[in-house]
Amino acid sequence: MDAGHERQIRTAYADWMTTRATGQSVAVTVTFKPLPNGGCLSEAAAGEAIRILRRLLNHSAYGNEFKRGRRQLTFFPVREGGVRQQQKRLHYHIQIEVPARWDMERWITEVETVMRRIRVIGHDQCRVTPVIDGGWLSYMLKSRDKASISDAVDVANTWVN
Repeated sequence: MDAGHERQIRTAYADWMTTRATGQSVAVTVTFKPLPNGGCLSEAAAGEAIRILRRLLNHSAYGNEFKRGRRQLTFFPVREGGVRQQQKRLHYHIQIEVPARWDMERWITEVETVMRRIRVIGHDQCRVTPVIDGGWLSYMLKSRDKASISDAVDVANTWVN
């Protein structure tokens, strides 16, 4: 894909997320542990870990309302790095809504607690911080460490209210 087309896709994602932005959100970086044999987690396994993270956080935020399909958090994950030797270690950048009934500090603590429950996540290299401006979205959608932005956005795990 040419650079102009990638730029258009990146702009479209940024515009889409900006228009659907909720009140408060957190910026999350999830890095995966290396495997015992020195290899790294597959992209499919990483995506499954992110799906589990999303489900656990939705349950924490909304309980039965989530289980009944009535409410979900805005959740926008972007994958970076990869599984090949020359690539940066596979990791995700995610923007996650702070539920209305939660204050920022309590939600950050909850996200960190939930991440610790997922065995493949390398907790020492994970960060959760408040999103204070559009800089996080720009950082998530940067072209560095991505083969293409179309492949990097984890559409299967994206939910926007």
